Amino acid sequence: ALVPGTQSVESRRGSSSHMHNPFFALLSKDAVEDQGEVYGFSLVYSGSFVGGVEVDQFHTARAYLGINPFDFSWLLEPGEAFQTPEAVMVFSAEGLGAMSRTYHELYRTKLCRGAYRDAARPILVNNWEATY
Repeated sequence: ALVPGTQSVESRRGSSSHMHNPFFALLSKDAVEDQGEVYGFSLVYSGSFVGGVEVDQFHTARAYLGINPFDFSWLLEPGEAFQTPEAVMVFSAEGLGAMSRTYHELYRTKLCRGAYRDAARPILVNNWEATY
């Protein structure tokens, strides 16, 4: 449940992974796989991140997601620009499953590039965890 103040999730590892993905969701109390309101927040970034929700004295909730400011700096010379990572927000009135399918479709068709975007991908055998 959201409470007054700030609730957050973050990574300071310098990279994201399956263990700490830059994503969180806010669910209505009745939300399950196929019903209920869900707001998803995903950051298209593989570095340290922070995301959360702040609830103010008027019970208004504000979500945020971006680069973790811990140990982060970027010096811009005159005329240079810095582009922040994109935060992708999804709303579903049909539960977690619909939110997940929306993200999958979006990333599969808009983020993935190359010859295999819409084709069967070749098999890649990754046995790193088995043999180190």
